[in-house]
Amino acid sequence: MMVTKSGLEIKSQQLLAQISAVQKDMIILEKSEFTMIRNETEKQGIHIKQLEGKLTDTIKRLEGQVKLDINLERSRATEAHALNEKNLQSLHNKIEVLMALNEKNQQSLNNKIEVQEAQTEKNLKSLDNKIDVEISNMKTRQEKSRNTAIYSFIGFLTTGASLYFAYLRLLK
Repeated sequence: MMVTKSGLEIKSQQLLAQISAVQKDMIILEKSEFTMIRNETEKQGIHIKQLEGKLTDTIKRLEGQVKLDINLERSRATEAHALNEKNLQSLHNKIEVLMALNEKNQQSLNNKIEVQEAQTEKNLKSLDNKIDVEISNMKTRQEKSRNTAIYSFIGFLTTGASLYFAYLRLLK
């Protein structure tokens, strides 16, 4: 079978047209993959921002709870101290009456007062220590939550950067 020059040129033009169509299809495919990766990255960015917002809200809520707990503990401590002061004043009044009635019992009553005052001071110190420990625990938990959030955020950023560099590498 003999091929003419014009037939060969027609076949050549058809092959070039097919190659051009394949190249266009490849360019369209690359663009769609890039768009998909960009959309995924944007979705992850939005998700990260949502997580940041939730974390900020949670931290603020925890801070509010901690402040409320601290204020409640201080209020309780103040009330307990006022009650102890009232009891102490009552004891002082009783001591004065007893001293007027009997001088011999003075030493015994003084010892009781000192024991109760020491116990009151001990109770106040114990309560102050409990408050300090609770504050320290809350700060530790808050710092731990913040560090966990930061580590997660860094992980998200690293993953996003890895995907971006992998995409750049695929483009080369």
